[in-house]
Amino acid sequence: MTIKTYFSVGGRSKQMRKGSKVSVDGYARKLHKLYASVNGYSKLIFDDGDMQPFETIVYYQDDPAMPYKTMTTNATTLSLSTFWNNGVPYIQQLPYDGPEGGYFGRLPSRWIRGVRIGSCVEKLSSFLTNLKTSDNVPGIQMPVYIPDTVGQGEGFSVSTAGFMFSSSSFNQPLFLGSKFTYIGNGFMRECYNFNQQFYLPPKTEKIGSSFMLDCRKFNQDLIIPQTVTSIGDTTSGSVYAGAFLRDCWDYTSTVDFGNLMPGIFAQNVRWDCFATTKSDARCYTEGIKIKVAPENLNYWRTAFPNNDGTRNLYRKIIWIVE
Repeated sequence: MTIKTYFSVGGRSKQMRKGSKVSVDGYARKLHKLYASVNGYSKLIFDDGDMQPFETIVYYQDDPAMPYKTMTTNATTLSLSTFWNNGVPYIQQLPYDGPEGGYFGRLPSRWIRGVRIGSCVEKLSSFLTNLKTSDNVPGIQMPVYIPDTVGQGEGFSVSTAGFMFSSSSFNQPLFLGSKFTYIGNGFMRECYNFNQQFYLPPKTEKIGSSFMLDCRKFNQDLIIPQTVTSIGDTTSGSVYAGAFLRDCWDYTSTVDFGNLMPGIFAQNVRWDCFATTKSDARCYTEGIKIKVAPENLNYWRTAFPNNDGTRNLYRKIIWIVE
């Protein structure tokens, strides 16, 4: 790349080069790629020239007081989660292309600290789930980047369905490949402590149900790409067929829908979107800001009226037009 990137070392400016290291959780780690926000989208501003690995690299620890270790897997369907057996945490790897689709690669007494997804990965299934703070799981300590190679660059629902479900320890930068078109059901549901700026891929067409449901601390502006045609999933059979930003207690930021019409939400999924069950949550006492085109304002107001407790839900929206 022609762009040169610099950072401070010992009070002096140093250029980032291949092999540069940064501090991650107190340990020096090699920096492969660095992204920054440019006009609302993540852009690569530093690349050390290393090719994306073929195998997935998983960083873990046997002991949080010791340096990271690594394991590799060439599974084409990647599922990394934590489960517990008699108080012992395991890393669980479930590849659907394995023998009879069975479990393998249970790594006892280890904590997932990061992952670098290899080019062999075609699908993600319930990826990085169950990393709960209540279970004393230290959690991911590295940014998570989902490359375009996952889902053949088309962002199938299996690529993000259940993504980071119930991973309350996660609070790291997250980047989705720019070619993704579908955000699957349950995306980041119950990531209670996540509060990082996040950008939807610019070609997103569909967003499934329960998008960021129960992300209680999340409070960052969201830009909805103008390519989106539907939000929610009326075929899921779940009570949370909509639940877009439901119970995001601290959310008082702006969701920018641009020129989109409220018809992207089916009528039967609107009732619990932007809503909360907690009457003293900031998203209700202060309100969620929603930005729409002036000519569409009345349609949006009709689709998402304020709610003072009907069906035990509360919703307050502050409308912004330009």
